[in-house]
Amino acid sequence: MRRAGRRSTFRVVAQPEGGWVVESGGVEQVSTVCRTKDEAARTARRLAKAHEPSQVPFYKKGRTVQTERTYG
Repeated sequence: MRRAGRRSTFRVVAQPEGGWVVESGGVEQVSTVCRTKDEAARTARRLAKAHEPSQVPFYKKGRTVQTERTYG
């Protein structure tokens, strides 16, 4: 069992050129590129649930956190 400090993180972030990505890990690796924020959110939630304990911060286009969800 992992400790809370070792949660997996999957960030939903807007791209300047359009579209949205799901970033994972501490080095902001792009896991998935999506056309819409809803599609990216569904993907991030699916990944987070599969890698509990985890968290998903959802960012606005200006790169500020809009909301965050925690799993596990």
